[in-house]
Amino acid sequence: MKSERWARKMTKDKTPIIKESILRRITSLEPEAPPGQVSPESKTALTDAEHALCLAATSGCVSAGLRRASRAASRLYDAALRPADLRGTQFSLLIALELMGPSTLTALGGPLVLDRTTLTRNLRPLERRGLLTSAPGLDRRTRVLSLTPAGREVLALALPLWESANAALAAALGEPLAQSLRGDLDKTVAAARETCEVRET
Repeated sequence: MKSERWARKMTKDKTPIIKESILRRITSLEPEAPPGQVSPESKTALTDAEHALCLAATSGCVSAGLRRASRAASRLYDAALRPADLRGTQFSLLIALELMGPSTLTALGGPLVLDRTTLTRNLRPLERRGLLTSAPGLDRRTRVLSLTPAGREVLALALPLWESANAALAAALGEPLAQSLRGDLDKTVAAARETCEVRET
C-alpha cells in the first residue's frame, strides 16, 4: 500500500526509537473504514458457522425461495401475455384499475404490494399506449389513474391468455397444491407486512 511504502521511506536510516515514533504517527493518520466495511486484508475466510449460514441462506431463505418462484412464474405469464404486448405486472395493474375504478398511486400500490417507483415504471408504458389516463386529484399533489376504452380492449385480449397460462401452471402443480399455494402466499404477504411494521417501530 502507498502508506506502507511511505513509512519505509520515512523510517530509513532512523534509530529504532525514532522509527517507532514515526510509525505510530503514520498509523494514527490511517483513515478508518466506514461503518459496515472492512479492509480487504481483514477477512480471508468465513468461520464454519458463517459458512453454515451461507448454506441456510441458499436453501432455507423464505425470501430467496419466493423470488425464485416469482421469476419462474413471471417468465411463464410474460410469455403468455406477449400477444397483448403486456407483462405480468402491467396486466395486474389493468386488472386492478378495472376492479377498483379510478385510483391514486397509493391506493393502487397497496393491494399490489408495489412501491411508488416500481408502480410508476410499469404505468408509464401503459399511459404512453393510451391504455390509461392520469389526471390531477382533489389534492393537486396526487394523480388519479383511470382505464381507457383502449385499455379495456387490451385487457379483454389478455384475459384468455392469462387464463390459459394460469390453468397450465395449476395443472402442472396439481389443483390441490395450487389452491393451497394461493392461500399460503396471501398469508406470507400478511405476515411479511406485519413483521416489517413491528421491526420499524
